[in-house]
Amino acid sequence: MNVFIKLCIFLFAILLLFSFQNLSAQEEPAAEEKTAEVVSESDAADLGKVVVTATKTAQNVKDLPVHAEIITAEDIKEAKAESVAQLINNRISGHVHQYNMPLQLVNMRGYLGGTHGYNFDSSVLILVDGHKMAGAGLGTISLEMIERIEIINGPASALYGSNALGGVINIITRKPKGPVKSLLGATYGSFNYAEGYYNIGGIVNDFFGFNVSTSYTKRGEFETVDYGTAYNHKYEMFKSQGNFIFTINENNNLRLGYTYDKVEYTTGKWLNSEKFTEYDSDVTSESFKDRAHMDAEYNMDLFKKKIHWMAIGFFDWQESDTYNGNPITTSTQYITDLYSYGTDQQLTFKLPFNNEVVFGYTYEVDEKKNKKIAISGGEMKHVNYTPNLQQINHSLYAQDKIDLLENRLNIIAGIRYDYFEDVTKKQSDWGEVEDYPEEFEENAKSFDNISPRVGASFKISQRLKVRTSVGQGFKAPAPDQLSAYYLVNSSDPNYYLIGNSDLKPEVSTTYEGGFDFDMPALSFGSTFFYTKSKDRLPTSAEENKEGITIDGLNVRTYYNIDEATISGTEAYITIPLGQLFKLPLLLDLSSKGQYYFKYEDEATGENLRDVNVYDIKSQLRAAYNVVSVTLAHVYIGESTYKNFDKTGNPIEEKAPFQYFDLTFAYQALEWLSVNGGIFNVLNEQYEFVYGYPMPERNYKIGVEMAF
Repeated sequence: MNVFIKLCIFLFAILLLFSFQNLSAQEEPAAEEKTAEVVSESDAADLGKVVVTATKTAQNVKDLPVHAEIITAEDIKEAKAESVAQLINNRISGHVHQYNMPLQLVNMRGYLGGTHGYNFDSSVLILVDGHKMAGAGLGTISLEMIERIEIINGPASALYGSNALGGVINIITRKPKGPVKSLLGATYGSFNYAEGYYNIGGIVNDFFGFNVSTSYTKRGEFETVDYGTAYNHKYEMFKSQGNFIFTINENNNLRLGYTYDKVEYTTGKWLNSEKFTEYDSDVTSESFKDRAHMDAEYNMDLFKKKIHWMAIGFFDWQESDTYNGNPITTSTQYITDLYSYGTDQQLTFKLPFNNEVVFGYTYEVDEKKNKKIAISGGEMKHVNYTPNLQQINHSLYAQDKIDLLENRLNIIAGIRYDYFEDVTKKQSDWGEVEDYPEEFEENAKSFDNISPRVGASFKISQRLKVRTSVGQGFKAPAPDQLSAYYLVNSSDPNYYLIGNSDLKPEVSTTYEGGFDFDMPALSFGSTFFYTKSKDRLPTSAEENKEGITIDGLNVRTYYNIDEATISGTEAYITIPLGQLFKLPLLLDLSSKGQYYFKYEDEATGENLRDVNVYDIKSQLRAAYNVVSVTLAHVYIGESTYKNFDKTGNPIEEKAPFQYFDLTFAYQALEWLSVNGGIFNVLNEQYEFVYGYPMPERNYKIGVEMAF
């Protein structure tokens, strides 16, 4: 056990001992009043900025040792984005890998959210209401279902376990509030874009409340600035989501939630795969994605709300079905099913002297099932065998948060223990596979990991807060990386793929510090971070170093990669220009950005791929009476990437790019509003991922009625 882990355990024990020693003392003298006394003058406008993702309990952002970013329902409404990824990319530091819908991934702190949106590959953790989705992609999540999005940069494995290396994105769905109301909206735009949505919800009575959203969206082939028509790039989506809350009494409530998404989209091909200049109007790849999600959350308060029990059970399923060619006569069909299900049990103790202790247990299962089907002359044949994967996770976590010096000093210490069992299975439940490899073995390998963190924030004055934290993140090896054993039929000579049972989890340790400064006419802050990542997990198998062969065929396996170093800074600033210059309107300028000092593979000395050197996201928002207008600017710096579309997969550089979006909202009547926007205002040619250009200048306009 290393020194850092021992230190976190020691600090956690000291904080816990301090709490229980004072448990029998007199009742805490109005802790809420103390908090208000410290923050009332400087933070009156921020008291509503409460997040749950950073600590798994509701906390004011002013008391956190890390910087939390929030996208509100109002932000979502004004942005007129087509997806969560597009919304995040316009407003939050970091980079989005935006392919064609719905494959959209987020890069945070130099870590990417999975090559194909799979949890096994992802180094950024995507949550819905605090628990996992089956996949790590953001393209299928309905914006209409979202109340707010909370984003925490940096490692969070002490609370959330595997995949939380670069950060956590927690999508919080709409809950019922106020009287029952309905919202009906429609949007039309360029490229035959059309959207219709309906939301109804509210508190029916003291016992029952609900919120249900349904939407339908489609877009046709779009135009690019330099490449003409993006043939066969279109999508169609149906989404529905709901929450139903039963308030048994003031101390007990139950929430039942569901989501169903169905997406159909096509992806075109370039005429020349070596040089992207024009799309082929005849070649297409057709894909279908379905997602179903159900969860139940029970909350109970005991002993005058001093103890809180939360129990969550969830099930999330996604299916991806892709055809290359004609789906009836001749094609290749790829099918992937993803499952994630489990439970999270959490006890929170509110102890004297503003001390809050959390204990939790999670049980999670992630599964991935694959198959490839060749269709020729109407006949179907299962080919290219690959195994099904299952990862079972048991974990225990504990966290102590204590507020000292009249809430000027806030300390958090936490630790989590994870135990994994990775299983590689046959595809028997999906039919018989041609040339079934008799050599296949069903294997299971287990391993464990401990993730600590500790952090503190200190309010030097009513305006200035400094903060620091040290934490670990980790990513568990995928089941096939640990336990696979099967013959691969390849266009190259066939080979055996064998997992490496000695493969270690990828672990990163991040040291960060920062400050936040708030004034009525100005607020700004910055975070400096240094991350050392070791035992990095590979993206593909390689020839085994021992020179082992089986039946004369080569053996490929997986090896941990040497260390990497990532360091940089994140900064934000908000200037209420209208207030500063005493204008008769609201005029706010805000900007966020990040810059990497170093993002280097220690083994090769080369920069890590798919990391933008810097980015800047800015917004100028003006509002007067019933009208608001927002101009958004995004500037993404250069990066390097591996071009998988060219022979030999060369490493290439990607130039910086920028774009502007202009959106507006007009509250015509109490029950009627009009909104819309012009996107890519300057008609820039840009692409987040090489070979996937974004649309030319386009527009949307919508109408929304509340009743």
